[in-house]
Order: sequence, then structure tokens, then C-alpha cells
Amino acid sequence: MALTKEQKEFRSKLLGGSDANTIMSGDEEKILKLWKVKTGQEEDEDLSDVLQVQMGVHTESFNIEWFTKQTGRKVTDN
Repeated sequence: MALTKEQKEFRSKLLGGSDANTIMSGDEEKILKLWKVKTGQEEDEDLSDVLQVQMGVHTESFNIEWFTKQTGRKVTDN
């Protein structure tokens, strides 16, 4: 359930929703850690045993379909 090396490399090149949340929090310690992870200075936290994260992973396609059904807006890049 952990990310592959390729997935980690891909994620390191962009900012996702969780990253935006970290940045907008204003928490300097969390922002610095995010920067270190994104620049390869630190490993990202292993979330493979966090239930909430795994539930999100396994329901992502359903959530996209539900969002589209409820809003009429199509998700084109997740």
C-alpha cells in the first residue's frame, strides 16, 4: 500500500491538496519539513498504516465520480 519509488518521484515535483493545506496553515515547522521533503533532503512520512489515508486511496475514484455527479464539474487531472 506504500507508494512506489516512481510515485514518490512524481509527487516530489508537484504540490497536492495536502501540501497546499500545509502551506496555508502558516506552521513554519511543517512548511520547512515539506520543503525538505520536496527538495529531497528528507524522506516523506510513511502513511501506509494510517487508516484515513488508505480509505482515501481506495475511495478516490468514487469520490471523483461523486463530485462530478453532485456538481456537474468533471475532474480532468487528479
